[in-house]
Amino acid sequence: MDNQLKVLIDTNVWIDKYLMDRKLSGVSKSLLTLCIDDDIAVLYPLRSLHDVFWQVARDVERWVRQSYGDVSEQWAHVVNERAWDCINNMMEVGTPVGADGSDVWVAQHLREIHPDFEDNMVLAAAERAQVDYLVTSDTKLIQKATVAALTPQDMLVVLKIRRARHS
Repeated sequence: MDNQLKVLIDTNVWIDKYLMDRKLSGVSKSLLTLCIDDDIAVLYPLRSLHDVFWQVARDVERWVRQSYGDVSEQWAHVVNERAWDCINNMMEVGTPVGADGSDVWVAQHLREIHPDFEDNMVLAAAERAQVDYLVTSDTKLIQKATVAALTPQDMLVVLKIRRARHS
């Protein structure tokens, strides 16, 4: 992985990929497909697994309630399986970046420039993994990032230019 381009994908990009009614769903899917096709190391903060599972389950359950009025035991099983499918996909295409007390230390010290603890843990993960880019839809995080950070749309452009240069 040392010579590979390394990209840390923030939770919001994964959620956009898995929930088709979101504005950036198509961009997120294209971005991750291009990363896989071009053998780019895809990483994500370990915490993202929890957040993706929870958000996907919540949104799919909401859709079931709106469509059918009730979440039967059978539908609850479907909702749960959909959330697990997303986790399985993340584990197949990417690598989680763990965290320990040193990441909390980094997050605490970053609060002088950015007060959001969760975002600072994402930055700590990016620093820990020594990524080339952090990809996030969070514009405040991009503005305060301690590593190169781009929106999914901008990262997609960078990867397309990179692909054209290597062709």
